[in-house]
Amino acid sequence: MAKTYEIEFSAAGMRELQRILSNINTLITDKKLLEYIGNKCKKELEKICVQNLTTLDEKNLDTSDYMRNNNLKIEDDTIILYNNSKIDISSKNMKETTKANYPAQLSLAKIVEYGIGYTGDLKTDKTEVEDWEYDVNRHGYKGWYYIDDSGQTVWTNGFEGRLIYYKLQNNIKQNIGKWIKEYVELKLK
Repeated sequence: MAKTYEIEFSAAGMRELQRILSNINTLITDKKLLEYIGNKCKKELEKICVQNLTTLDEKNLDTSDYMRNNNLKIEDDTIILYNNSKIDISSKNMKETTKANYPAQLSLAKIVEYGIGYTGDLKTDKTEVEDWEYDVNRHGYKGWYYIDDSGQTVWTNGFEGRLIYYKLQNNIKQNIGKWIKEYVELKLK
């Protein structure tokens, strides 16, 4: 619902109009607007993760390394959303020669976003991928075996990227106007 102001066409009315416009300008330049939008984005990110990551339990989001590492930071006039989750290669049961392929650790965030292995390379839209190699060990469609955290041997030929942040970007573009309007209307009540 749009807010309507009735302003008398007089010097006092013009001063009142100037005060109202100043209040609106203050609202849209206030850091609290960035916090409001940032929180809306973070909630949207959680929703996208729950919808796209079938291994997550919606009631137990904090147990997921990936979800735990979704971050929101506001610097100056910029909202920054990012995920810095990594897989600790040193703790994994793999050959030292394989571990050597990941000297800076393995980015769980990039695996989730872009995919990995043959499946990731085949199925993920790679138009925006930078600095990511899908099949570091060149297993191809034959895939590889690994031992999971419960000690079970598992075969995979990769993982299709979920494009979580790409989807978030699209949702923000669709909703940003609505979120700003909500904030302004909330503050002008």
